Amino acid sequence: MTTSANDNGLETLNELLADNQQYELLNGFDVSRNHVAMTLIALYRLGATSEQMKVYYSGKKKNENPSLVDENVNINEENWYQYLGTSASASTSYIRFFTGKIKAEGVENALKCYLPKLISGVAAHAYHPLIRLAYGAEINNVGETAFAMAYFASTYRSFCGYR
Repeated sequence: MTTSANDNGLETLNELLADNQQYELLNGFDVSRNHVAMTLIALYRLGATSEQMKVYYSGKKKNENPSLVDENVNINEENWYQYLGTSASASTSYIRFFTGKIKAEGVENALKCYLPKLISGVAAHAYHPLIRLAYGAEINNVGETAFAMAYFASTYRSFCGYR
């Protein structure tokens, strides 16, 4: 795969990732959508053109009737750790919380603050949140980094079985 000098691959990547993230906000975490995000980033890093990324993304099916995830959990700095592992009730709230933190503090500072706690819960979901986090941080994408951190938090399960 080669990228032409005029190809705006990063812009296309970020647009496709944003579309995928909007779908996840409506439907909650879905491992297949998680794979879509990671594959798009891998394609970009391997030199795929905008058109190649669009073709890949257009072939990914979306649920025609989104569930419109409804969450009323108010996650904030004082209580964010209390909802760890409560996937169904807090995933969208975690996305909003971490997006705000990353926008305010930057990717690096947010990771320094929250990753030490989140990494202890990596036993869940076969390391998908960790992989997605690495990809999102590598391209400095706020949304992907926030989604990965929220995925960590909402599927949190400690190796030792305690928080």
